[in-house]
Amino acid sequence: MKPDHLIFKTDGSGDRWLAPDKARHLLASAFLCGAAFWTLHHHLEQSSRTSLKTAVLFTFSLGAAKEIRDSFAVKGCSSWKDLAADLAGIILGGILLAW
Repeated sequence: MKPDHLIFKTDGSGDRWLAPDKARHLLASAFLCGAAFWTLHHHLEQSSRTSLKTAVLFTFSLGAAKEIRDSFAVKGCSSWKDLAADLAGIILGGILLAW
């Protein structure tokens, strides 16, 4: 294993901002954040504030775990842009929940 194996992509090789992969990250994160909030608030009867904080942390943790897993994949490589798309999805999910 190379020492730089765990470093995120920085050269932009094949990792475009406007790509189907980024849309999948955004939509999956928005959905997961909403589903976690809904479950915590409506089924487990947590307060809105606690449910939102927990949903955000849960969703971001999943995105970070996926990027860590990608850094160990043979052909895969983790990406800051994927993590940014996850964060944008979490924000979108939070806005939709507040609306």
